[in-house]
Amino acid sequence: MLPTTIESGFEDPVWVPIPALNDGQEPVAELLLKPYSHGDLAEVQETFNICRRCDGIGQVSEIAAAGESPTKITCPLCSGRSTGKSGLDLDVRLAIGTRIIKGGRSLLGVDPQTGVTRPITWSDKVRDGICHTLPTFYLVIGEALRLGAQQDAVKKDSPIQPPADSPMASEAAGAMG
Repeated sequence: MLPTTIESGFEDPVWVPIPALNDGQEPVAELLLKPYSHGDLAEVQETFNICRRCDGIGQVSEIAAAGESPTKITCPLCSGRSTGKSGLDLDVRLAIGTRIIKGGRSLLGVDPQTGVTRPITWSDKVRDGICHTLPTFYLVIGEALRLGAQQDAVKKDSPIQPPADSPMASEAAGAMG
């Protein structure tokens, strides 16, 4: 089944239920997410000068033979010259969060001292808190990536493709690289 965002070209954010944000309690928390596509990822990596191959780590895993563990090798794209930034850095996560998390509703919070649960009013501070906590951030970005993958799949099948010299252009079917 096609996502309804196909009508808007996926540029408009959509409400996505994320039960884990409220620890599975009712009401189900929802975030207004913009799909996070390959193009968005490339823009963030370019903005922060992060290598697209190794994500700023300087190493990649080399494919191993069956039964062997993969080995780490120096990234062939950046030659291991890490810029000091990676997708794990808080400022990078905050930039991604600002790009993809546009709102929230039905969020619950627990006071760490009293244990009292109460509704949380959406704000930029709440968005930044979601980005600050790594497991929560990856949960949310996973949903935005899922939406982005749907977007990319639809765009891939579109008769309108980006210019051949665009970094988003894909090789023609049957092309040898």
